[in-house]
Amino acid sequence: MAISSKKQICALVGVGSGIGISLARRFGIAGCDLALVARRAEVLAENIVRLQKDGISSLAFPVDVTEQDSLHLAFSAISEAMGPPTILIYNAAVVTRLLPSELKINTLTRDFATNVAGALAAVHCVVPDMRAAGRGTILFSSAGVGLVPDTNWASYSATKAALRNLSFSIGDELKRD
Repeated sequence: MAISSKKQICALVGVGSGIGISLARRFGIAGCDLALVARRAEVLAENIVRLQKDGISSLAFPVDVTEQDSLHLAFSAISEAMGPPTILIYNAAVVTRLLPSELKINTLTRDFATNVAGALAAVHCVVPDMRAAGRGTILFSSAGVGLVPDTNWASYSATKAALRNLSFSIGDELKRD
């Protein structure tokens, strides 16, 4: 099913039962067409039903953000079904609670792949069309631990700080556009 309109297309990456669905609801109420992107198809289906109960229509695009080629294919599918996103909200995250002494390198690397590299990959998917249109909005959800690290959340703190720094770099580059 394709959605066709002149509304803004909002691609939400990382739509679970918390912040993601709340953002979807808020942007849907504001009149955006919604492309919901998340790893688990069953969660996406549940969220589409939740939104439908509020009179908000959306389409689901299941993909693992750590698989860059698959993410690009998902964004191509969004553009084909709805048009290119004018808004990107990146909310995907792995939240690992471990002390630094307990944190394995492969766990930190896995978390970084979702929390930071996935965000950059999503930006790469939308920026060409946003530049061509001369407009666009990119939002990253984060957490206070990105500013003030919490020893109990070493990986989450480190990746959210990295995401914050990446967002400033992206903003600085794109402000000219």
